[in-house]
Amino acid sequence: MLCRSIARIRFAVVLLFAVALSAPGVRSAAASSCNGLTAILQSENITQTTLTVTWDSEYVGVGVPVPCVGRILGHQIGTSTFWWSPAETAPTSHHVITLSGMDMSTQYEYQLYGDFEGDGEFCALSSWRSFWTADPPPPCVFTVTNVGTSATSSAFTVTWQSSPAATGRIQWKRYSWENWSPSPFTAFGTSHSRTATGLSAGVTYMYEVQMLCPATGVITTEASGTITTASGGGGGGKGPLPEQPAIKRLWPSPTSGQTHLLFVLPRAGRVVVDVFDLNGRRVAGVADRTYPAGEFSVEWTGQDASGKRVRAGVYFMRMRADGVERTARVLVSSHP
Repeated sequence: MLCRSIARIRFAVVLLFAVALSAPGVRSAAASSCNGLTAILQSENITQTTLTVTWDSEYVGVGVPVPCVGRILGHQIGTSTFWWSPAETAPTSHHVITLSGMDMSTQYEYQLYGDFEGDGEFCALSSWRSFWTADPPPPCVFTVTNVGTSATSSAFTVTWQSSPAATGRIQWKRYSWENWSPSPFTAFGTSHSRTATGLSAGVTYMYEVQMLCPATGVITTEASGTITTASGGGGGGKGPLPEQPAIKRLWPSPTSGQTHLLFVLPRAGRVVVDVFDLNGRRVAGVADRTYPAGEFSVEWTGQDASGKRVRAGVYFMRMRADGVERTARVLVSSHP
């Protein structure tokens, strides 16, 4: 009984190898040489889906280069799947051939073949060599902090920090049933800023902050919120501009999430908006940039400088512009 089992196994192995060599254009030959010719392996480069082999064709034990047209026969171990790489277009003694179409994290084997006579008949120049394709790259894990927003009557800007460095973008829409409008990606780095343009005044938009994983090419949403464009901007708001910078409105308060601060500037200049707690400690930075004259809104996400949600309580949003300070009180309720 044992002898019969061993005989059946040997027969199956021989049959499988015979199938591989019975493909059109394959001449039966010894596994290690072909009429005194052989392949000398130089290097292998294995990716998730490809194998690139660099090798030389020469006489066995002599080291004399012999030109031929080379190709690779691949086999997925444990299956009956065999396939060829494309054949080289011209004879050469130094070969760089790629076998593609493989799955990630899978075991394969390959054999090197050559056509020395130019008749389309290939013979084996090497024994079988097994290998594993590479594992898929790990997904990126991003930390996005210090998300800040500012708005005019026709645009808004989102700034943020990312760890690790990568490229990012924003996308926005007005209604939930609309398609997202994406911005171009930022330059590779940890500091990001993107602007949505062509918007309507006095309208609330939804936005998302997205990051692109350089290893996988996968885009993930890392932060989101809403922002309302100003009722007028660039001096185009309703009524004359005040003589000094002023806060016109803060909403909502109480809030369990985002808070919007609407302010007006009589002239262009730098504006700094920070959040402080009851003890006067700075909790977060909201805006620090130059604005033209007009009405603008900025958004505080309810997070501290490290990206953590603040505790419920009373906070103050302070605006500094043109040597003037203005403060608005905001009550943060328990987060949902």
